[in-house]
Amino acid sequence: PKGGAAVVSSRPAPPRIELAELLLQEERNHKMGGAKYGSVQNKERIDELIRSFSGSSWTKAQALAIYVDSKLFPQAAKKFRKFLLRAMSPELRDALLMDGSDSAATEPSPTRQARSHARRAREILFPIFAQFAVANFPEEISLYSKTSKSADMRQCHLWYSHARSMDRKIIYHAGPTNSGKTYNALRRLMESPSGVYCAPLRLLAVEVYDLCNLGGVPCDLLTGQEVRCMPLSSHYACTVEMLNEMRQVDVAVIDEIQMISDFNRGWAWTRALLGSPAKEIHVCGDGSVVDLVKKLADDMGEPFEVKNYDRLKPLEVQDKALGDYSAVQPGDCIIAFTKKDIYRIKWEIEQRTKHQCCVVYGSLPPETRKQQARLFNDPSNQYNVLVASDAIGMGLNLNVRRIVFHTLLKYDNKRNCVLSVSQAKQIAGRAGRSGSHYDKGLVTTLESPDLKTLKKLLKGDIDSSKLAGVLPPFEQIELYASCTPEKSFPSLINTFSKESVVEHGKYFMCRTDEIEILGKKLNRFTNLSLEERFSFSIAPVDLLSGDVVAAFLGYVKAFDSGESVKMGIDMPTPYLNARYLYDLEIKFKTVSLYLWLAQRFKDRFLEVDKAAELSELLTFQIEKALNRVTSLAKLKKGGGPPGSNSGYSSSHSYGRHKNSKHHKKKSAAVAVTA
Repeated sequence: PKGGAAVVSSRPAPPRIELAELLLQEERNHKMGGAKYGSVQNKERIDELIRSFSGSSWTKAQALAIYVDSKLFPQAAKKFRKFLLRAMSPELRDALLMDGSDSAATEPSPTRQARSHARRAREILFPIFAQFAVANFPEEISLYSKTSKSADMRQCHLWYSHARSMDRKIIYHAGPTNSGKTYNALRRLMESPSGVYCAPLRLLAVEVYDLCNLGGVPCDLLTGQEVRCMPLSSHYACTVEMLNEMRQVDVAVIDEIQMISDFNRGWAWTRALLGSPAKEIHVCGDGSVVDLVKKLADDMGEPFEVKNYDRLKPLEVQDKALGDYSAVQPGDCIIAFTKKDIYRIKWEIEQRTKHQCCVVYGSLPPETRKQQARLFNDPSNQYNVLVASDAIGMGLNLNVRRIVFHTLLKYDNKRNCVLSVSQAKQIAGRAGRSGSHYDKGLVTTLESPDLKTLKKLLKGDIDSSKLAGVLPPFEQIELYASCTPEKSFPSLINTFSKESVVEHGKYFMCRTDEIEILGKKLNRFTNLSLEERFSFSIAPVDLLSGDVVAAFLGYVKAFDSGESVKMGIDMPTPYLNARYLYDLEIKFKTVSLYLWLAQRFKDRFLEVDKAAELSELLTFQIEKALNRVTSLAKLKKGGGPPGSNSGYSSSHSYGRHKNSKHHKKKSAAVAVTA
C-alpha cells in the first residue's frame, strides 16, 4: 500500500464447530426430514466445497498428522462427506457459504476469490474431520500411529545410549588428499591407551592393523570377512560397518568422513559418528561435511573442534592434454572407470611404448591391489605406469607423478555423469604424495576438451550442503513389522523407506533397493526368521554377477533346509584368455560372501578355514593372471586387446572415434563399473 500503511484483514476467523454439535443436529435433521440448505444452489455449492476439501493435497497432508494415512483417507473422506450432508447445521451452512475473500484488499479476481473461499472452507472443515476420523476409525488410526512411530528416525543419536552416557569430544581433521590429516589422527590413536580405527575399505583396515602391530601397539582386525586377534590388544582396526558400539575406547578415528553422505553406505559413518563409545572422536576427510558434523555434535551437546590442513606438496594442472597414450611417462597413473577401459588402456600402452602397467580397480582383492601398488612404487622394475579406477582415491600410498583422466564421466548406476568437485579433487590429489621423490603433483586429461572442465572442477568449492545417511537397525524393522504383519519382507523394507521420518536438514534415508531385490529373491524360502531374512538381505552380493547370486541362493537354500552350508567352490581351470581372470574374480567374490555369512551364522557356515585358504590361493592366482593378460597380448598377431571374447574385450581400437556418440551410447550400456 502507498505511504507504507499496513493493511488490516477484515476477514472473520473461521468458527470452531464441534463434532458433538453436528451429531445432535443430525438427529434433529432426521426428525425434520433432512438438513435445510435454503436452496438447491446452496446445497450444490456446499457439496462442491466438501468434495474440494476431500481432494485437496493440503487436507491429505494434514490428515497424516492425525495418523489418517493415504490408504484410510479416501474411505474416511467419503464417510465424512455423507455425514456432513446429513448433519448440516445452520451455523456450519452459513460459515461455509460466507465469502472467504478479504474485504480490505483490492477487488479480488473470480479465481482468487474461489481459492480463498475453498481455503476458508478447509479451515472450517478440517477440525471437524479430525474429530470424526478419530471417533469412527479408532483401530486404524491407532495402528497407523504405532506404525508411524516405529518408522520415526528422528533424534537417532539417542539410539546409542552407551555413547550418550560418555563425555565425548569430536575433532575434525579437514584437508585435501596428501595433507597429513589422517597421519596426525593415527598418531593420536597409537599414543592412546586404547582405540579403534574405522576404515572405508578392508584394505585400509589391514594397513592400520599392520601399522599398529609393527609400531608396537597390539591391534586386532575386524572386517566383514575375517577377525584377527592379537594377544594383549587394546586397539582394533575395522571396516566402518563393523564398529563395536559396546567396546569402550579412549580414541576413535573415523576415516573419509565425507562418506557420511553416500547414498548407499552413509549410514555406517553416521552410526560410527553418533555411536562410537570413545572419549575422543577424530574424523578425517575433506571439508564438505564440517557444517553437518558440527550440527550433529551440537545435537549431542558435545565439544567440536576443526583442524585444517593444506597439501604438503603443490598440485599443478598441466596446460596440455596428453592427447595419446604413446606420450605416457614413468610415474603416470591413468584413471578410467570400467574394467573394460582399464585393460584396453593397459594393452595399448604396453603395445605402443616400452612401459609395463600395473592395474588397480575395486573388484580386485585388497591384497592384489596392495601387490600392484608395491610393484608400481618399486623403481627397480619395469612396471612404471599405473592404470586404475577411482579405487586409488582411498587406501593406497602411491608414488604417482601425474594423474591422467581418461574421461571425466563416471556411470552412477543410471547414467554417465561428470565427476563432482569432491571426486575430482580426491583422485587428482593422489599425485605428488608426501614421501615420494616428486617435488609436486601433476594432473591432466587424455582429451583437450576435458582439460577445461577439469580445471573448473579443481578450482571449484566442495559442496557443503550435505546430509547424513541413516538406515534402521534390525530392532526398528522388527518393531515396524509387528505393526504390519501382513507385509512380505521386501514390501516391509520398501514401505518403511517411504514412511520413515528423519530430521529435515540433517539426515536422509539411504537407498534400500538392493535390500529389497535380495529380499524378493528370499521369498521362496519359508523357514527363515525375520532377523535371518534381514541379515541375508544386507549381505554383500554382487547383483550384476549371475554366478555370485546363484551361489548366494544356494547358501540360503541349504540354510533354510536346516543343513550345514558348504562353500561349494573350486579353483577354475586355467586357460589362455582374459576370461580366466574374470572367473578368478567371481570366485573370490563368492568366497568373500561365504566368509561374510560365516561371521553372522557361525553354527551353520562351517568351512571357514577352507574358505580362508581358498581366498589366499585365489588372490595369488589373480596376481599371476594380471601378468598373463599382458603376455597374451604379445602372443596376438595383428594386435588387439587380450581376451576378445571376454568381459574385458572390445573390438574398438583407441582413436579419436572412441568419443563418438555411437561409442558412448554402446559403452554406457555394457560397461561394468570398475
